[in-house]
Amino acid sequence: MSGRARLSSDVSEIKLVFSIPPDRPTPNIAPSWNVAPTDPLPVVGDDRRAGERSLDVMRWGLVPFWPSEVDPDRGTAGAAC
Repeated sequence: MSGRARLSSDVSEIKLVFSIPPDRPTPNIAPSWNVAPTDPLPVVGDDRRAGERSLDVMRWGLVPFWPSEVDPDRGTAGAAC
């Protein structure tokens, strides 16, 4: 596995498909067929307080449970267990 992901849709299209209200903030992330670990990606979440879906930006990658400290600049792509 290469650890890569893709974002083939525009963020405004994602908002329409997942019925995210238009007044919610829209992140400015361009579509990409080659999203590397540590790159930001839009993520659809459930805002339980507001009772609606939200579109947030999160960092793509793996943070395993076993390290005592997490270094955000050091990637874990290709890491073996």
